[in-house]
Amino acid sequence: MTKRNTRRTVAASRSQGREGRVGNQSYGKMLPLAGLAALLVAAPLVPSEGTAELGVGSIWVMVALLVCAGGLLAALILRRTDVGFGGIDALAAVLFAWVAVSALVMAGQGHARATINMAWQWAGFGVLFFLGRHLLREPAAVRAVCAVMIGLAVCLSALGFYQYFYSMPATRAEFARNPEAMLREAGVNPTPGSPERKLFEDRLNSTEPLATFALANSLAGLLAPWLIVAMGIAVAEWGSAKTRSPTGLKTGTGTDRPDRSQSPFSGTDRPDRSQSPLMDARRAGVVLAAGAAVVCIGLCVLLTKSRTALLALGLGVCLLAASRRPVRRLFTWRLLLAAVVIGGLVGGAIAAGVWDRLVLTETPKSLLYRLEYWRATAAMIADHPWFGCGPGNFQHYYTQYKLPEASESIADPHNLFFEVAATAGLPALLALVAALAIAGWRCWVASGAANGRSEAGSGTGSNHSGTRDDPPHRQAADPVSAASAATAPTIAAGVYVGSLAGVVLGWWTGFVFGLAPDVGLFIWGVPVAALLAAALHPWTVRGRMPATIPWLALLVLTVNFLAAGGISFAGTAPSWWLLLAVAVNSTEAAGSRRSLPPVVVGLLAAGVLSLVVVCFLTLYAPVLRCRAKVDEGLALLRASRFAEAEAAFRESAEVDPYAAAPWESLTTLYHSVALDSGVPEALARFETALEETLRRNPHAHSLRKASGDWRLALFARWGERRQWDEAIGAYIQSLQLYPNHAYGHAQLAWAYHLGGDERSANREATEALRLDSLNPHREKKLCHQRLYDPSGKSGEPPENAEQIMQGLRR
Repeated sequence: MTKRNTRRTVAASRSQGREGRVGNQSYGKMLPLAGLAALLVAAPLVPSEGTAELGVGSIWVMVALLVCAGGLLAALILRRTDVGFGGIDALAAVLFAWVAVSALVMAGQGHARATINMAWQWAGFGVLFFLGRHLLREPAAVRAVCAVMIGLAVCLSALGFYQYFYSMPATRAEFARNPEAMLREAGVNPTPGSPERKLFEDRLNSTEPLATFALANSLAGLLAPWLIVAMGIAVAEWGSAKTRSPTGLKTGTGTDRPDRSQSPFSGTDRPDRSQSPLMDARRAGVVLAAGAAVVCIGLCVLLTKSRTALLALGLGVCLLAASRRPVRRLFTWRLLLAAVVIGGLVGGAIAAGVWDRLVLTETPKSLLYRLEYWRATAAMIADHPWFGCGPGNFQHYYTQYKLPEASESIADPHNLFFEVAATAGLPALLALVAALAIAGWRCWVASGAANGRSEAGSGTGSNHSGTRDDPPHRQAADPVSAASAATAPTIAAGVYVGSLAGVVLGWWTGFVFGLAPDVGLFIWGVPVAALLAAALHPWTVRGRMPATIPWLALLVLTVNFLAAGGISFAGTAPSWWLLLAVAVNSTEAAGSRRSLPPVVVGLLAAGVLSLVVVCFLTLYAPVLRCRAKVDEGLALLRASRFAEAEAAFRESAEVDPYAAAPWESLTTLYHSVALDSGVPEALARFETALEETLRRNPHAHSLRKASGDWRLALFARWGERRQWDEAIGAYIQSLQLYPNHAYGHAQLAWAYHLGGDERSANREATEALRLDSLNPHREKKLCHQRLYDPSGKSGEPPENAEQIMQGLRR
């Protein structure tokens, strides 16, 4: 007995020493963890669909690089240079490197500024993934980040409710009172029947909440995986409470010896205190909080009417049930009750008018649209197999391959694999598929291990210790469990502080780019998220994250990406890379991490700091300065201070030589002057600015079409034949970039008619009507559109495009 007590004393003293060292290391990791949390929270708070053109992600990427550099320097100072770098990390590095190569190759062939912006955005995703791989290895860190992300999902859901029940009805009422003023303020063509006005009114009358996104599908895609995580926590904690006796041992074993059998829902890094009434109350609070999060997020997903997200969630819930119970026990009254509840929610949504029958009946049509997108994207990939079209250029290239019957010119192909291949080529796709295949294989192997580790954040090969089933003397002697228990509050505090910083970062980014989040986010969303994080705090510091949950959440988001896209959106992609990092970490064996020499870590830190400088020079400074000057110029233009507006636009063009927006603004300004005066100097300035605009974005069919409109207006005003020739050339170039555009052919036919070339006008009118007959979408039909006619010869009131084409074909 004396020897045994001596061994316990020695073990306890060693544990205290290790706790001290681990505690110091946890403080060193707290700042990088706070930075990681800030990045994760800030990303969805600003509409990410405009990242390519506007460079909205420039601030986020800069912060990500600074966090990475700080983490490396902290590791160097604390001499904690152990890293896990395996096959998946190597393949991820290949993917991100190939995206960078694609950007370098394709920048000169597309919109260079959009390519640079999105290349850096992908680099930010890579930084976030590797930060997650390095920082999210302790269970407490995983739980803290997951609690924050569930809070973020609830925050966005609360904002969705605010929009659905208050702000969106108020906006529709305001539009009904004064539609023309709202259209002018939004910069939309107020002409009745114009495509721009029709699109604006359709979006205004849509009832789906968007939160901080531009698309309801994007919001649903972000919410879906964190609903699964919240549900997994609730189920695990509920099951833990039901399978414990008042003595803290599993019931039904027939013995006082703890049961060592492991399941995907067993295991924690804290001693068992389930016999404490206080702990039982805390566990009940966690179950209620997680359950409330599930209900809140689930209702918001229903409001979005996203069929893809609901399909992914259905798969995730089924797999969660399968991982919880053996197959032979799945078909119980509980499963039937769950089916009744889910069916009741959907039925209630339909009965309440949240869903209409079109949500269900138009599912085949939605799938058909996806197939049209994918056919066109496959043709694009076939023409650009090695480097794709380059980051940020998909929409400009897509129109060249768009099918006549397709509904819209999409910004992404609505598929994870097609998007990667179209963006960076087949080598990038192969790297991604190989990484996912290895990850899936490791998940399969880990799930089949007899005594596998069951908590996310520790390796499969680690000796499971300090579980709820272990006797108190063994838990106290376990240095790993004791150290993890001691550092959990510190880690959680760092993540909480970082998440608050993320809210500030998201607000500031939106403020800078004129995309500040809705006030409802701060009135409802943030307070509700804070309350949820507080309710989940007992679980964060002493609970358990079943290792299967990150895998299920990753699968749900991946399935959503397969039909809705989003791997390049800054609002949704960080969650995917985070879940991949956590899931891969959960399958790593203990001791698999290798310690790098300090010199190597120092070189890595220097490399990241170099990237910070390059990012500042090529992304952060030019984008922000250019944006500020363009906004200043537009404000001066509205005030009719044309000379000062011109100076602001020219200064913005100088600070960002890759941006097309300043030159496009100058082109518009000079065109108005040339249209009024017609003097050679004004025409020369207009043509120079137009040439610079097209040189910076040569693949944009819309710019070519606008060029034709500008030239046609000058021809109609001054009768100069050269301007008509240039207009015809611009329209033809626009159709080369968008060959199946019925409206484009109609506009070209009308331009031929204005120039007296009736034979060519007849040919183009015939083609326009043929393409129009192939398009089944009512809002895209020529009968609902008006041609651009600066001559005023299309009648008063002007005929629609279809009527004019029928007249030209006679």
